[in-house]
Amino acid sequence: MTPTISIVVPVYQVEPYLKKSVESILNQTYQNIEVILVCDFSTDRCGEICDDFAKKDLRVRVIHKEHYGLSAARNAGLDMASGEYVGFVDSDDWIEPDMYAYLMDGVRKTGASISICPFWEEYPRSSRVVGQGWDTLLDHRQAMLMLITSNRITNTVWNKLYRRSLFDGVRFPAGRLSEDNATAYRLFDKADSVCILSSPKYHYLINPRGLMRAKNLNRELDFWKAANERYDTLLPKYPEWEDPLKVDIMQAIMNVWSLMWDLGGAARREYAGELRQMALYARTNCQDALQWCHFGLTGRIRTRLTQYDCGWSFWLCRILKRLSYIRCGG
Repeated sequence: MTPTISIVVPVYQVEPYLKKSVESILNQTYQNIEVILVCDFSTDRCGEICDDFAKKDLRVRVIHKEHYGLSAARNAGLDMASGEYVGFVDSDDWIEPDMYAYLMDGVRKTGASISICPFWEEYPRSSRVVGQGWDTLLDHRQAMLMLITSNRITNTVWNKLYRRSLFDGVRFPAGRLSEDNATAYRLFDKADSVCILSSPKYHYLINPRGLMRAKNLNRELDFWKAANERYDTLLPKYPEWEDPLKVDIMQAIMNVWSLMWDLGGAARREYAGELRQMALYARTNCQDALQWCHFGLTGRIRTRLTQYDCGWSFWLCRILKRLSYIRCGG
């Protein structure tokens, strides 16, 4: 029987978390799935664990490939996917047993191209729900605006179910980080409608040693690049949304500023040209972005600090970013 849902799971150096993650997918109440484990040349036991799952469950398919990053792994999974719908799970996260039944029910009841559920951010000592509200069906323009403004809809791909046809002509940008930011808006721009459901079903692990918590300047620079690309792509089509489109660019600059103090003077000198370019952008667009952003007090202060590409500004942004993390329970 052809699977209804293909679930793509990139796997790289996550041995302590992998079994829990894959078991949470295989134990779904919605059983007509295929699980595509893309083992991205892990040096731990991930490859062996993936092969063991494939031997025990015919729904599991494994791809072993050289390490070219998360985007390439997801693209390899998409190329193999045969389901009418596609979902993604990161291999250090886990999902509720009824997540895909829940998302599929939303699609079938509404006819939406994308179905979304809230998620838990799992910190070492606490958790919090992101995106919770009420069941909502959005038309194309409503969904795009909520994505652009991060109003209940985040750029993350893993708390969503997509019609696979949305990926025709769309792939994650190979060799780049912040791949979700560079891809999600392209999928939403092709969607006829989007449904947001009310119950959280995905557990996103805030892993202090993981890629997303790493002090990775390249990732933040790619985020900045993706935000500028989104601005250039969407502004001609949605000129009335110019100000909210600026918010992601400002967020990217804030993230760079929060890293620069710890990276030291050598990094600041190496990227002096990029930092000057970002600070100039912030001086020109800071006020417009603040009118649309959903930042709290520390975020608004950090936004204003990005106008100054100097040591004291980087240091203050680092402190404020850390305060935000501590308040979330990190």
